[in-house]
Amino acid sequence: IRSTYSEGLSIVGSSTGKPPASRTRDAYSPKNQSTGLSARCGAPGAKTEPAEVLPVIPISGATATTVRKTVTMYRILHLTSRLEATSYLILLAATAVKYGAGNSSGVTLVGPIHGVLYLIFVAVIIRWFTDMRWSFKKALAAMVLGSLPLGGFLVDRWIGISAGESK
Repeated sequence: IRSTYSEGLSIVGSSTGKPPASRTRDAYSPKNQSTGLSARCGAPGAKTEPAEVLPVIPISGATATTVRKTVTMYRILHLTSRLEATSYLILLAATAVKYGAGNSSGVTLVGPIHGVLYLIFVAVIIRWFTDMRWSFKKALAAMVLGSLPLGGFLVDRWIGISAGESK
C-alpha cells in the first residue's frame, strides 16, 4: 500500500496504513528493535549487546573438497618417498650382487626404475613443499636425503609430521 506524508515522501507502508518504523521520527524507539544499533552506540532503547553469532562453516576454510585433496596429497607424498627409498635399497642390493657374483642384470633393471622414481619424488616435493609449510631449505634437504640410502624413510617421517600424524 502506498502512502504519502506531509513531507512529500512516498513510501510503502504496512496493511494497517502505518509507515515502516525506519521512516518515522521514532526510528530508534524501544519498540523498534530492528535498527541494528547496540547500546554501545548510544541508541535509545537498545538494552543489551546482540548475541555473538557463531559461524556454521569452519573459520579455517577447510571444506570436504580441500580435506580430500590434502589427504590425497599426503598419500602421494608418502607413497613416492617410500617407493624411492625402497628402490634405492633394492638398487644397493643389486649392486652388491653385481660386484659379488658378477651378475649385472639386476642393476640394469632396477637402476632406471630407481632413477624415474627419484625424479618423481623430486617433482612431488617441489610441487607440494609450500602446501606442507616447508621452507625451501627443508625441501632441498628432503631432495638430498632422497639421494642417500634410507633418506627417503626419514623424509617420509617428515611428511607424517607435516600431516599431523604421530608415529
